Formats: sequence, structure tokens, C-alpha cells
Amino acid sequence: MVLADADAGGQPTSFVYRFFPDTERVELGSEPIPVTAAAREKWAAAPRLSFSDPLSERLGRVSQLQLASAASASGRMDASIWQYNREWVRDQAFVAIGHLMAGDSDVAATLLRRLLREFVTAEGGAMDSSEVRGPDEAELDQNGVLLYALDQYVRWTGDASIVEALWPRVVAVAEYPLRPEFAHQASGLLVNSREFWERHRIHGIAPGMELVHQVFVPIGLRAAARLAVAMRQPELAARWASHAERLRAAALTDRRHGFVRDGALVKRVNLDGTVQDRIEPVPDSMMPAGAPLLRPDAHWLNPDTCVTLPIAYRFVAPDSDLARRTLDSVEPLWNQEWQTGGYGRYHVSSEPDSPGGWPFASVFVARAAVEAGVPERAWRVLRWLDSAVGAPAGSWFEFYGPRSSPPYPQVGVIPWTWSEVIALLVENVLGVRPRADGLHVAPRLLPGVEHASARLRLGTGTLTVNVTRDAVRMPSARARVDGTLAAERPAAEVDVPRAPHRDGDVEIDIALLRE
Repeated sequence: MVLADADAGGQPTSFVYRFFPDTERVELGSEPIPVTAAAREKWAAAPRLSFSDPLSERLGRVSQLQLASAASASGRMDASIWQYNREWVRDQAFVAIGHLMAGDSDVAATLLRRLLREFVTAEGGAMDSSEVRGPDEAELDQNGVLLYALDQYVRWTGDASIVEALWPRVVAVAEYPLRPEFAHQASGLLVNSREFWERHRIHGIAPGMELVHQVFVPIGLRAAARLAVAMRQPELAARWASHAERLRAAALTDRRHGFVRDGALVKRVNLDGTVQDRIEPVPDSMMPAGAPLLRPDAHWLNPDTCVTLPIAYRFVAPDSDLARRTLDSVEPLWNQEWQTGGYGRYHVSSEPDSPGGWPFASVFVARAAVEAGVPERAWRVLRWLDSAVGAPAGSWFEFYGPRSSPPYPQVGVIPWTWSEVIALLVENVLGVRPRADGLHVAPRLLPGVEHASARLRLGTGTLTVNVTRDAVRMPSARARVDGTLAAERPAAEVDVPRAPHRDGDVEIDIALLRE
């Protein structure tokens, strides 16, 4: 845990736990951390995010610092520090993306290699909670997230060596969700009995289709298709791209089984095309006493913050009525049975554990809100994160509420949250998106932020982005590559073409209209 920022002149300090099993004694102390010259040089050259708003800058800074401490040298990472001692492909893959945006591609590479080698079965199934699941409980979105993270690695670094070295395993990851046992005969959508937050049959999750699976699998298959092109596998590229488009179209346009209902996205659809709106736990489900899901009232499955992910990742058009109405649908999740702030991950009545605000679920909503043009909701999330217990060090708990299973104070710190905060600032606010054939930057500064800048790593070069609100009549965008003007246009976004694996420094200046 970072207790002081060395850049500000503070002395970093660590907690030290000493366990004495023979006497069941535990000692807690603290001692200074010696900072080597190499460490100081590394952090001096590390990417930086700067905002005229001190809150945005501080949240980005602590997330970058804490993310660096989460994974071991071998790539091991507890998904909830001090709590689970288990690992998820999804969490690690998102953390790898956070490291790419935070400028540490070496850690990202270690995480991704380990996931492909140790956390994916020969058939392509992705492990969760350090376990292999059967098809009925496979978290298929994990396959898509891993493929997306691999593609992001290639885009940010220009290095395809991981994909080349482990290509058979990449193929298995892409093919696994396309197995017949996951296919819904009437729609072609993906079927299972486990939802995004890992409730399953004992909680009342019926066999059906989960929105997040239909979102991240197509996103991942599109990414895999791009990787297949780089690997000179045109038939696989065409196959995966075709399945990606088929799944996306079915999810968004199928009149009977699609997820658009009354103008907004819903979480889960039954096999017959009806929305699964409620769940009822099976008898003897072993849930803790007092869990809301055990109450005699109705247990609602909607709304759920996961429906904002298609907006954050532009799976649906962020400026559409669908995006806005979907965002509106999750507003009741803020402060449900608590008054301390934060979005619950879903309707509290279907909670099998403890009610409370969830930081990374709240950042899902913030990211979607920035994309959809309702930034005041993002500000609300950032201010809540700044007020929550653990905020000074960025050590945000999994959720904020008393843990009922077993009854003990919440202690788990989730590394994934740091990646979500970094992605919010880099991808959604600054709008930095490396592409297979170039770079796209389209910033969306939050209201009240007059200027922002970033020094990021792109390939072996440096990407510098400067955004300010100083345009008088029209916005403007200018990009230089190695000092040479590469693009200039009267717009609030810019595209920079880059040859594959090209190294060099890129500088982008964008001026936005004042509000």
C-alpha cells in the first residue's frame, strides 16, 4: 500500500505482517521502503496524466501507482487482495490493458502469456476463480476479454510475438464460444446458466442468454480476426469476423431474442425470448442469513450496471437513444439501501451477499456516461471514489458495506478498479485509441476541466497528447510524427496513420470549444 508519494517528497512506507503459526500470534508493524536509483529513474520516465482538475489527476496517479504493485514478477495476482487468493482471466486481462495505458507493457506481456499458458484449457475454456468450469457455467465473456486484451497489446506495442508464439492457444480461445453446446438454436446467441456477476442455478439463474457474453465475445472475435490477418490466416479472419457480426446483429436486432426492450438494453433473456426479470433461489442454497435474495419479496434481475458496458466499449452508438435510455435505466442503482454513494452492481433485491456501492461497477457507468454525453454522472462517481474509505491511497474495497458471508468488515481491494479508472481517463476522457492502422484521438473533457495532457508509450516511442479549451470559433486538431506535421483539421478529433510496428514520437494538440 502506498502511504506517501515519493515525488511529493514523502517517504514511502510499507506495512509488514509477521505470522507465528505455533502461537497463533500476528504482529503488524511498518518500515521505510528503500527506493533505488533505478526505481526513481523508472518512475521519472513513466507515463503521466495531467489535468487542470486535481481530482482527476490524483485518481489517475494513485491508480497507476497501485496497479504497479498488484501483480508478482511471474504474473500472479489476487483478484481481491487480502480476500480471495484466486484469479480470473477477466480481471487479469483488464489489468493487462491498464498496464498498457499506464506504460508498463512488460507486466502486460507477463500477464497475457501466463493467462494463455496456464488459465486457458486446451479446448479454449477460460478459468475463473482459479477453476475450470463446465460448459453450463462457462463465463464466455472471459474469452472475448482475453482476445481483446491481446489485440490491445499489439496495438499499443506493435509487438505480435505473444500471439505468434501461442497462436494455437489463441485459436482455441476464439473457437471455444462457437462450440455447438453454447448455441441457441433459434437465434444463434450464446447460452449458459451463469451470469456476469457469477450467480448461477442455485440463485435462480435459468438457462438463457446473458448480454455481456453477446458483447465481449463479438468484440473479442473482431479482435481475433485482426490478429489472424497479421498471422496470415485469412480464412480464420473471415470466419471470426462473420461470427462477430452475426452475434452483434442478433443481440441488438433480433425481434424475439434480442436485448433491446422498450428502447433500452436488458441484462438477460430466457430461451423463449422473454426477459428474465426475476430470480428465485433454490431451497438450501447456503446463502448467508440476511441476504436480500432470501427475503420473501420479489427479486429483480434488472437493472444491472453491466448493461452500460456496450456503451463504454462503443458496441452500441454512444450518442444513440438506446445508449441514453440504457444509462437512465441504471440510475435507480445509486444509493439503494445505503446513503454513502456508489452504484450497486445490480438491483439489491437479488443480492445473495451484502448490499453496497461497488467501485468498478460504478466506473462502468462513469465510462458509459462520458461516451454518451452525460458527464455529470461520471463526476458523481469520481467524487464518490474520492470520499470512500481508502481513497487517499486509492485502495478501494470491492464494495462498501458490511460483509455478511462470513460476517466481517470489508477488506478486499480490487486491482481491476485501478485499470477501470485509468481506462476512463485515457480512453474515454482523453479519447486515445490505438488502431491496427493508426491512432485515433477524440477527447471528451469533463466539464470544469480546462486542459489535460498525457505522455504515454506507443510502441517504443512516446505519444504526447495536449487538450485545451481555448478555441474561439471552431475546434482544431494537429498531429506531428517525429516533428513533422502529419494531420491538421478543423475538428475536435484527429487520426494519425502509422505503418505497422512503426516506432517514433507522436505529438497531438487538440483545442476544444469552450462550453
